[in-house]
Amino acid sequence: MCVVGVDDGDSDSQEARCAGLRQAGHHVQFLGPAKISGLYAPTHSYLPLRSLRVYHWLARQDFDLVVFADDFGLGYYSFVARDLGLAFTGTTLAVLADTCLAFDLENNRQFPQGRTHIEQDFLESQSMARADALVSADPAFTRWAAAAGWRLPARDVGDMADIPGGGRQPGTRSELPFISVCLTTFNRPQMLEQAVQSLTRQTYGRFEVILVDDGSTDPGMATCLQRLAADFENRHWTILRQDNAGVAAARDRAIRAAKGDYVLLMDDDNLALAHELERFAQAAANSGADILTCIPGRHPQSDVGPDAVAQLPGSDPLHPLCGVDWTPVGHCLSLAAMVNCLGDCNALYRRSMMLELGGYGGERRSSFEDFTYLLRAVTQGYRLEVVPEILFLYRRHRQSRSMRDNLFFSHVDSLGPLAEMMPKELWPLLLMARRDWYGRHMQQAVTDDQG
Repeated sequence: MCVVGVDDGDSDSQEARCAGLRQAGHHVQFLGPAKISGLYAPTHSYLPLRSLRVYHWLARQDFDLVVFADDFGLGYYSFVARDLGLAFTGTTLAVLADTCLAFDLENNRQFPQGRTHIEQDFLESQSMARADALVSADPAFTRWAAAAGWRLPARDVGDMADIPGGGRQPGTRSELPFISVCLTTFNRPQMLEQAVQSLTRQTYGRFEVILVDDGSTDPGMATCLQRLAADFENRHWTILRQDNAGVAAARDRAIRAAKGDYVLLMDDDNLALAHELERFAQAAANSGADILTCIPGRHPQSDVGPDAVAQLPGSDPLHPLCGVDWTPVGHCLSLAAMVNCLGDCNALYRRSMMLELGGYGGERRSSFEDFTYLLRAVTQGYRLEVVPEILFLYRRHRQSRSMRDNLFFSHVDSLGPLAEMMPKELWPLLLMARRDWYGRHMQQAVTDDQG
C-alpha cells in the first residue's frame, strides 16, 4: 500500500496508524512532500499540479491500497481517473483526515483568501466524495463535513487496518462511441497539415473528420486542401468550405454535419497526441459524462507564454515527454467566476447535448466563446469531467491588438451563464471576482509585446 501526503515517520500518530497495517503484513510505502516535489520537475507548490503529478506517478505503480493522508486534496486527479475507468481498477482509494482547509478556517474565524483556497476546498471536498473509505479519529470533523453538505464515503473506519480491500469494481461499460472530429481552419495551411497528420496517427479507429475552411484567403490554403482531398476521400472524411463567418459559426457547421455520438472540437494549430481519441472514448464509455476536457500540453512551437510548469511522461512515441500548459480542475462554479477551471475547447462533447444547447453560437465579439460555452453547459446541468492526462498539444500565439481590445468584453460575456443564476444586484460581485484574471491577461499581453 501507499500513504500519500506524509513522509515516513512524520509523526507518532501517523506511525501508530500504520502499525496495524504492518502487523497485518502490509508493506507500507510513503509518498510525502519531499518525494512529491521531485516528481516530474520543475518543483511547484500549486495543489492541482501536485495532485496531477501524484496521479501520474501512482498510475505507473501497482498498489492494492492508496491512502491520501492530511493533504488529501492531492488525491483529486487520481479519484477522477478511477471514476473515468482510466486507472486503479481493483485498487482501494481512501482518505485519512481529521481536518480540512474549510474546517480550519471556520475554527480559526478566518475567511477564504482567494483562488487558491477555493481550489483547495474543491479538491478536498471532491476527493472525500469520491473516496472508497474515510479514516478519521475526530467525530467533530465528520459531523462538520456532513453539516457542510460534503458527500462522505459510505465506509467510515477508525483505523487504516480496517479499510476494506478490493477497490471499486468498474460499472457497466457502454459501447465505445463513434467520434466526429470537427476541425476548423483559417489561413494556416502548414499548421493544418500538421493537425491532420496527428489525426492519421490515432490509436482509435471509430472516428471521422469534418474539416471546415472558414473562408481562407491565403493562396496556400487552396493547395493544402487539394493535397488533403484524396486522403480524406479514402478515409470517408469530409471537407467543407464557407464564407468567413468566424470560428464559432465554422464549428456549428461541422457539428451539424457530424455523424458521431460524440464530437471532438479541434483547432488547426493544435496537435492531437496518438492516444487522444482512445482515452476520450474510454472515459466517455465508462462515465457517461456529457463533456470531457483534459490537461492541455504545451506545444513546443508556442511563441508566447510562460514555460511549462511540469513535464509528464506520455504514451505517444513522438512526444514521450509533454509539458503541462495549465490544469483545469472541473465543475466548480465558485472558481469559474474567477478563472477558467473547466478546460479548453479541444474536448469531447455529447453531440445531442450540443444540439440541445442550440449549437456553439455565432458571437464574434468574444475571444472566450469556448469558456462561455462550457460554463453554459454545466450551469444547465450537464456533466463535465476532466481527463487528468495530456491528450493534445496547445499552441500559444501572440495576441493581436484587436483581441486585446476585446479582452474586457470577453471576460464580461463569459460571466453571462453565472449571471443568469443570480439576482442582478450581485452582478458587481461577479465582476470583482474576475478582476485578477483579467489583470493577468492584460499583463501577459504587454509581456508578449515586449518579447
